[in-house]
Amino acid sequence: MIDWTRMNELRADVGADAMAELMALFVQEMDDAVAALCPNAPPQSVAADLHFLRGAAANIGLVDVVAQCEAGEATARAGTPLPDGTIEQLRAAYAAARAELVRTVPGMTEPTDP
Repeated sequence: MIDWTRMNELRADVGADAMAELMALFVQEMDDAVAALCPNAPPQSVAADLHFLRGAAANIGLVDVVAQCEAGEATARAGTPLPDGTIEQLRAAYAAARAELVRTVPGMTEPTDP
Protein backbone atom coordinates (compact mmCIF):
# COMPACT_ATOMS: atom_id res chain seq x y z
CA MET A 1 0.00 0.00 0.00
CA ILE A 2 1.15 3.51 -0.80
CA ASP A 3 0.42 6.55 1.33
CA TRP A 4 -0.85 8.85 -1.40
CA THR A 5 -0.89 11.83 0.94
CA ARG A 6 2.89 11.44 1.27
CA MET A 7 3.26 10.97 -2.49
CA ASN A 8 1.25 14.14 -3.15
CA GLU A 9 3.41 16.07 -0.65
CA LEU A 10 6.52 14.83 -2.44
CA ARG A 11 5.05 15.78 -5.83
CA ALA A 12 4.32 19.26 -4.49
CA ASP A 13 7.90 19.55 -3.20
CA VAL A 14 9.71 18.38 -6.36
CA GLY A 15 7.18 19.31 -9.02
CA ALA A 16 5.12 17.11 -11.24
CA ASP A 17 7.71 17.17 -14.03
CA ALA A 18 10.47 15.76 -11.81
CA MET A 19 8.30 13.19 -10.05
CA ALA A 20 8.55 10.42 -12.65
CA GLU A 21 12.33 10.76 -12.85
CA LEU A 22 12.63 10.76 -9.07
CA MET A 23 10.47 7.65 -8.78
CA ALA A 24 12.49 5.86 -11.47
CA LEU A 25 15.71 6.59 -9.57
CA PHE A 26 14.09 5.49 -6.31
CA VAL A 27 12.93 2.21 -7.84
CA GLN A 28 16.35 1.51 -9.32
CA GLU A 29 18.07 2.07 -5.97
CA MET A 30 15.49 0.05 -4.06
CA ASP A 31 15.66 -2.80 -6.59
CA ASP A 32 19.39 -3.11 -5.94
CA ALA A 33 19.06 -2.85 -2.15
CA VAL A 34 16.20 -5.35 -1.91
CA ALA A 35 18.01 -7.82 -4.18
CA ALA A 36 21.16 -7.54 -2.03
CA LEU A 37 19.40 -8.47 1.23
CA CYS A 38 20.94 -11.57 2.75
CA PRO A 39 19.06 -13.20 5.64
CA ASN A 40 22.19 -15.14 6.61
CA ALA A 41 24.29 -12.00 7.12
CA PRO A 42 25.15 -11.01 10.70
CA PRO A 43 22.07 -9.54 12.43
CA GLN A 44 23.63 -6.07 12.81
CA SER A 45 24.34 -5.96 9.07
CA VAL A 46 20.76 -7.04 8.31
CA ALA A 47 19.49 -4.36 10.73
CA ALA A 48 21.50 -1.67 8.94
CA ASP A 49 20.24 -2.79 5.52
CA LEU A 50 16.63 -2.82 6.73
CA HIS A 51 17.08 0.58 8.37
CA PHE A 52 18.20 2.04 5.03
CA LEU A 53 15.28 0.44 3.19
CA ARG A 54 12.81 1.59 5.85
CA GLY A 55 13.96 5.19 5.57
CA ALA A 56 13.80 5.21 1.80
CA ALA A 57 10.38 3.56 1.78
CA ALA A 58 9.07 6.00 4.40
CA ASN A 59 10.17 8.98 2.29
CA ILE A 60 8.01 7.72 -0.55
CA GLY A 61 5.13 6.42 1.54
CA LEU A 62 5.46 2.66 0.99
CA VAL A 63 3.51 1.71 4.09
CA ASP A 64 3.75 -2.09 3.85
CA VAL A 65 7.46 -2.01 3.06
CA VAL A 66 8.08 0.26 6.06
CA ALA A 67 6.17 -2.14 8.34
CA GLN A 68 8.11 -5.17 7.07
CA CYS A 69 11.44 -3.34 7.52
CA GLU A 70 10.57 -2.12 11.03
CA ALA A 71 9.72 -5.63 12.21
CA GLY A 72 12.83 -7.17 10.68
CA GLU A 73 15.07 -4.37 11.90
CA ALA A 74 13.84 -4.77 15.49
CA THR A 75 14.49 -8.51 15.37
CA ALA A 76 17.96 -8.06 13.89
CA ARG A 77 18.91 -5.27 16.32
CA ALA A 78 18.12 -7.68 19.15
CA GLY A 79 20.80 -9.95 17.68
CA THR A 80 18.28 -12.52 16.52
CA PRO A 81 18.39 -14.00 13.02
CA LEU A 82 15.32 -13.20 10.95
CA PRO A 83 12.63 -15.90 10.88
CA ASP A 84 12.40 -17.91 7.67
CA GLY A 85 10.40 -16.10 5.03
CA THR A 86 10.96 -12.58 6.39
CA ILE A 87 13.06 -11.38 3.45
CA GLU A 88 10.67 -13.02 0.98
CA GLN A 89 7.72 -11.19 2.60
CA LEU A 90 9.60 -7.91 2.37
CA ARG A 91 10.46 -8.54 -1.27
CA ALA A 92 6.80 -9.33 -2.01
CA ALA A 93 5.63 -6.12 -0.28
CA TYR A 94 8.19 -4.11 -2.25
CA ALA A 95 7.26 -5.80 -5.55
CA ALA A 96 3.59 -4.92 -5.01
CA ALA A 97 4.42 -1.30 -4.14
CA ARG A 98 6.84 -1.04 -7.06
CA ALA A 99 4.23 -2.30 -9.50
CA GLU A 100 1.74 0.23 -8.17
CA LEU A 101 4.26 3.06 -8.56
CA VAL A 102 5.05 2.10 -12.15
CA ARG A 103 1.33 1.79 -12.90
CA THR A 104 0.14 4.99 -11.23
CA VAL A 105 2.86 7.65 -11.26
CA PRO A 106 2.27 9.71 -14.42
CA GLY A 107 5.16 9.48 -16.85
CA MET A 108 7.03 6.80 -14.92
CA THR A 109 8.40 3.88 -16.88
CA GLU A 110 10.42 0.85 -15.86
CA PRO A 111 13.95 1.95 -14.97
CA THR A 112 16.70 0.70 -17.23
CA ASP A 113 20.23 -0.23 -16.28
CA PRO A 114 22.92 2.17 -17.54
